[in-house]
Amino acid sequence: MEVHVDPAPYKPRQSKLKKQRLLREFARRTGDPAKGRAMRSGLMTAYRQDSLRCLQQLFADGPSKGAIVAKTTGVEKARTIMSDNHYGWFERVSTGIYGMTDAGQSALKTHENELSRLSTSVEPIVSEAGE
Repeated sequence: MEVHVDPAPYKPRQSKLKKQRLLREFARRTGDPAKGRAMRSGLMTAYRQDSLRCLQQLFADGPSKGAIVAKTTGVEKARTIMSDNHYGWFERVSTGIYGMTDAGQSALKTHENELSRLSTSVEPIVSEAGE
């Protein structure tokens, strides 16, 4: 038996799209929210952090317009987050005005530690998504 060509080491293909999404997610996150407890309380993503910021603002000011929540919290997609209501934390009080549900109030208690971290405005883990 004679070997003509040796196999090259395995090198998986790099997905630029997946890499960009991952870096963008880490750039939007504040602090290091995953301390090994993601199974019980749910994974703390940038979307959840933005939702908590909106929830905290509604708790402080009461029912508000999405544009006002977006401006005061710095969350550009605040209206979309409250409108989509993936976690069941928000309710539409009237046209363009959102309030907090009972599930939202319990979420404030559940995520107290994360809310204190968000309010101290820790710098994001990755500074630029293009690195």
